Amino acid sequence: MRAVTPAADAPDAPEAIGPARLVDAVSLDIAGDSPTAFDPDLRVFTGDLVRAHGLPLDEDAFAAGRGQSFAEMGEAAIDALVPADRPVDLLIQVFAAPDVQPGRATSVHLSAHCPGRPFAFALCEQGTAGAFSALRLVPTYLVSGGFSRALVLVMEQAALHYRPPAGTPVPDRHTAVGLLCERGSGLALAPAGATTAGTPEEAAGQATAAWRRAPTGSPAPLLLFGAGLEDAVGPPDAEVLRARRRSPYTGLWSALVQTLPRLRAERRTLLAVDYDPLLGHLDMLWVAPR
Repeated sequence: MRAVTPAADAPDAPEAIGPARLVDAVSLDIAGDSPTAFDPDLRVFTGDLVRAHGLPLDEDAFAAGRGQSFAEMGEAAIDALVPADRPVDLLIQVFAAPDVQPGRATSVHLSAHCPGRPFAFALCEQGTAGAFSALRLVPTYLVSGGFSRALVLVMEQAALHYRPPAGTPVPDRHTAVGLLCERGSGLALAPAGATTAGTPEEAAGQATAAWRRAPTGSPAPLLLFGAGLEDAVGPPDAEVLRARRRSPYTGLWSALVQTLPRLRAERRTLLAVDYDPLLGHLDMLWVAPR
């Protein structure tokens, strides 16, 4: 179970918690589907998953072999981000929709593929909060003498093999985002609050309040809204960036990857915000040059 605390208890300024710094990142759209989507165990797993909820299977998805493997997606992100001479000590896999390889311990597989064979585990069932939770955990490991570099992999694949309830956010592409953190220099990461909100408008209002609590100065912090806030209105005096609409779990982080060069060049601070309309929770994170 994930507990949330009121946003009012969050820091008024983007001060990093612990030694974690964001040093590099990548966002990859993965074309096509994985051959593992034809694995017959996928039907068994999916049937067991949805039976208690009375949801029908999507026979077209099974017949067409739709879907991507988080193992293959994660391998691509690791290959793009982690050189052999800079091994990783910690790997956290974050996902929401089920994998097409239900019988594989994906985080263990990715650890074996990653330079350093890091300690690895997965976070799921948290909706848009999953990546925020992972980034909250990273500093707790990096304070230990045994951990110096951490990789957070946020992945979503676009195929569901059952018919979801109306209103369920479903991505339209397979995407893997890697966020590489380590001690030392880089962009500071500071949670700015986790709380509940009844509507996107209420969530946007709380994000605006957090943005206004940042220290005044020039240039003003950027505000990045995730897909859960696609139509929400930010403060009129803020530059509001938006994630793409059909990437509910990776869109915010892909947009952050695209914005990193600007943050570094302009010494700009950014408040990243996402809202999960199904779970009703709001998460915020400061990203700041140091």
